Amino acid sequence: MATITIGPIRVIPCAASYELGGTLGIALPGSLMSLLYTRAMLVPPGIAVAPEARDSIDEALALSEGLVPFQAEQVIGVARVAFDQAFTGVVGTAALMLIAVAFVVRRMLAGQEGAKDNGSSKRRVDGCRG
Repeated sequence: MATITIGPIRVIPCAASYELGGTLGIALPGSLMSLLYTRAMLVPPGIAVAPEARDSIDEALALSEGLVPFQAEQVIGVARVAFDQAFTGVVGTAALMLIAVAFVVRRMLAGQEGAKDNGSSKRRVDGCRG
């Protein structure tokens, strides 16, 4: 099994690194979205809806079915706005992380010999040799 090597240190098997990356790529943005949604979901005063409406947009939509139409529209509207804000926050965070990673990689490659690729390299970009 191939491993990723950083200097003299063997870090992690390649297959496990892909699985770990995929798992973290879902868990961290999902957790951030949940946090941002919960903070943005402010039920209008005077509407008696269960606290679970702040957990997810699905819960808010399901709980709004038991309300009178005017109140249901308000809860649905607030839930959609909260979801949009949470989604925008996650996408913005991901974009900033990509920019930061690109900057770090650029800085790391700037000092290496042969950093300019003329297209003749046979080495895989991910560092795993298969």
